[in-house]
Amino acid sequence: RKGDEFKLPAAVLRLDLEHPDAGFAEAGFNLGEPRRAFAGGLVGDQYYLTGGLKDGFEPVTGCEVLDLGKKSSSPMTCPSQHRLGGQLVPLDGKLYLIGGSAAPEGGGNRAPSTRIEAYDPATDRWTTLSDALPFDEPKQLVAFPYRGRLLLYTANRSTPTVQVALVDPAALAAGSSQ
Repeated sequence: RKGDEFKLPAAVLRLDLEHPDAGFAEAGFNLGEPRRAFAGGLVGDQYYLTGGLKDGFEPVTGCEVLDLGKKSSSPMTCPSQHRLGGQLVPLDGKLYLIGGSAAPEGGGNRAPSTRIEAYDPATDRWTTLSDALPFDEPKQLVAFPYRGRLLLYTANRSTPTVQVALVDPAALAAGSSQ
């Protein structure tokens, strides 16, 4: 229906893989705050959500973790930048926030974020690994875990080419810029 395209339900849904034809059903708990255009990543039974927009296109200022086993939601520390459309990539028990758009410090129009941030669920702490990406046009990035590294890809460029990078988060954490 017209006007329903931006309705943001809060109910967490589940699909019984034994009976997928039954479709999705409510899991018995809700998000702390409805959001869209967020970054989300799974570590064990914990699903982490950062950034995004709520009803009225306002930024969601809180971040949360869903405990899928306990059917609960709780707050978590947010990264340094509020992002729309970022990627939260699980790798070796941590989460890496890459891409999306962020407003510059002090305000202004959103632009593609070039920052790579790491989240440690054990300490509920974010660390900035790099303020630069190895791309000249870091728009609409997608990121994946690949053999202990982060594989970054974008095809949204002004030339008919793609950019691909393999980033070692451990090397970045140790201070390498290579």
